[in-house]
Parts: sequence; structure tokens; C-alpha cells
Amino acid sequence: MRGSEARVPILEDQPDESAMEARIARIESDVAHIQQSLATVQVDVSKLRDGLTAANDAIAKVNNAVTALDGKVSSAIAALDGKFSSAIAALDGKVSSAIAALDGKVSSAIAALDGKFSSAITALDGKFSSAITALDGKVNTLAAAVNTRADATDKRIDTLAKRFDALDKVVDDIKVMQRAMLWILAGIGPFIMVAITVAKAFHWL
Repeated sequence: MRGSEARVPILEDQPDESAMEARIARIESDVAHIQQSLATVQVDVSKLRDGLTAANDAIAKVNNAVTALDGKVSSAIAALDGKFSSAIAALDGKVSSAIAALDGKVSSAIAALDGKFSSAITALDGKFSSAITALDGKVNTLAAAVNTRADATDKRIDTLAKRFDALDKVVDDIKVMQRAMLWILAGIGPFIMVAITVAKAFHWL
């Protein structure tokens, strides 16, 4: 019956029992299907819970393994760090010792080289001073000799100048004599020609 028609009792036709039974059967079938589906879901949920439990166990094992591995890695790193620190410390000591030894050798070598260089400089300075002194003496001797030769040359030049002056005087005297002789010859020339003619005439020549 309809809800709105329940207030007024009206006689209606009785429903078909077979249709009702079919509907009930269908409903029961749906309920059974739903119950079966729920059972399947419950089974799936149970399997899922089991899977989650297994997954949690696996995760726990993984966590434990990671923890153990982390411990091993930490231990290995700590051991390696210790070995590395020890190796670095030993190497640093060796390097420091080597540097100190090398520094000592270099200092000794520099000191020895400085001594040799100073000795060489001193010896060279002595040789140079001796050479300069000897050269200065030679230069002074040469200068004295040159001065002596220059004085002698000056004296020779003065002597030659005096001789040239005397020679010039002699030349002047000879020129005067030549002029006098020419004057005399010019005066007695005719007499000489007459004498020569007479001598030829008498066959004296």
C-alpha cells in the first residue's frame, strides 16, 4: 500500500505471491552475493593484513640490517679514520724530519759556500790590489821614462833649433859671399877674357 492511502482503507487486489517470492529470492540472492563479497573482502583484508605484517617484518629486518650495516660502516670508518690519522701523523713526522735535515744541509752548504765565496773574494781582492799596485808602479815608471825622454827630446829640439839658426846664419853668409864674388867677377870679367885670348894666341892654353 501507498503511505498516503493508508488513512483511507480501501480494498485492493492482493499481490501476486509468485512475483513476491521472485523478488524475495532475488533479494536473498543479492544478500548472499553481498555476504560472499564481504567474505571475499574479509579474506582479502586478512591477506592484506598478513602482507602488511610480512612487509613490517621485512622492513624491521631491513632496519635491523641497515642498523647493523651502519654500525659496521661506522666502525670501519672510525678504524679507517684512526689508521688515516696515524698514517698522516707518521708522514707528517717523517716530512718534518726530512725538512729539518734538508734545512740543516742547505744551511751548512750555504755557510760553506759563503765561506768559500768570501775567501775567493778576499783572495781576488788581494790579487787585484797587488795587480793595481804593480800596474800603478809600471805606469809611474813609464810616466817617468816618458817624461825623461820628453825632456831629452826637448833638449834635442832646442839643440837642433840652435843648429838650424847657426845654419841659417851660415847660409846668409854664403849668400853674401856669392853676391860679392858675382860683383867681383862682373868687374874683372873683361880682363879675364883678354887674358884667355892672349893665352890662346901664344898657345898657352
